[in-house]
Amino acid sequence: MSTSSISFNDRNEPALIPGKVESQLHLLLVEDDKDLGDTLQEYLEADGLNVTVCESCKTALDLLKTPDANYMMILTDLLLPDGDGFEIVRASKERNPNALAAVMTGYASLQTAVEAIRLGAYDYITKPFSLDEIDILLGNMREKLTLQKENREGQRKLHQVYSKVETLQDEKMELMRLNREMRREFESLSDKLDQVIQLLSLFVSTNPGSKPV
Repeated sequence: MSTSSISFNDRNEPALIPGKVESQLHLLLVEDDKDLGDTLQEYLEADGLNVTVCESCKTALDLLKTPDANYMMILTDLLLPDGDGFEIVRASKERNPNALAAVMTGYASLQTAVEAIRLGAYDYITKPFSLDEIDILLGNMREKLTLQKENREGQRKLHQVYSKVETLQDEKMELMRLNREMRREFESLSDKLDQVIQLLSLFVSTNPGSKPV
């Protein structure tokens, strides 16, 4: 497929898409048409993405397996010389459940969409597509990643709050335990003091002429 699969508009520069998760997201672009891959890479890098391009299913799968792979966004062609984009979608979700993958296809159908979503794809886009459509797709993916990150951060903070509450509860229980021990100790001392007073009273009553030391 050639760059004729992209319809260009009259904009000179790609618009920056709001909702970025971080300063530069890493996107894996899998496209066997070199001209199309180069065009998309140039466009997406101008929009602030760190783009890695490969032309085969095997290369994409190998990249996803590398220890330092951090592809939060995957944009893959459906039909590749040595496999299909569904394999890449599946592998990306296994590698990082938080990553988002979208499939490019010239053979859009309900079955294709259902299969892509079933395997964990975020969305799919039909060739030929415009750069505006790419903007919308990746903008939605960025927004979803932002929401996921905010949700994880919210859960982390909520966990911290629960941990603090549990700590306070433990401290409260410890204070209550210490209070009970102090009460028992006080009651024991009080009983002993009563016994001493009784003994003194008994001593005085049996020895009228003596004085307690």
